[in-house]
Amino acid sequence: MLSKQITHLNIDIKNANRESIKITSKIFVLILSLCKKLIDLNFCDLFFERKHWNSLSHLTETSLMSSTLTKLKISLQTFTECLFLLDANFESLTTLIVHVELIYYSIRHINNTVCIQFRSSFL
Repeated sequence: MLSKQITHLNIDIKNANRESIKITSKIFVLILSLCKKLIDLNFCDLFFERKHWNSLSHLTETSLMSSTLTKLKISLQTFTECLFLLDANFESLTTLIVHVELIYYSIRHINNTVCIQFRSSFL
């Protein structure tokens, strides 16, 4: 019943480690699938000093979908993760705020139709 009422949700994960990345990505998918009225989600991006860097690229694109979400704020491990997120099915998304931990050269095929190449001079 509560999952049909939640519209705004802030998730903070304190003292997370690298091993918990797959668990938190499953939590992210679970939130998207259960919260049918969710319009604003801040996932692990509440406090800059304790960022939890999420990884989503091992998920299937169909698991990342929401017809109601309009604003998403999330911290991701790599820029490639951000591109994967942009390929997801968020029908109503108008605001996306992403903090990226690492930008590096990558070649990534998304949805078997787009080849993305990115080079960074920051490293």
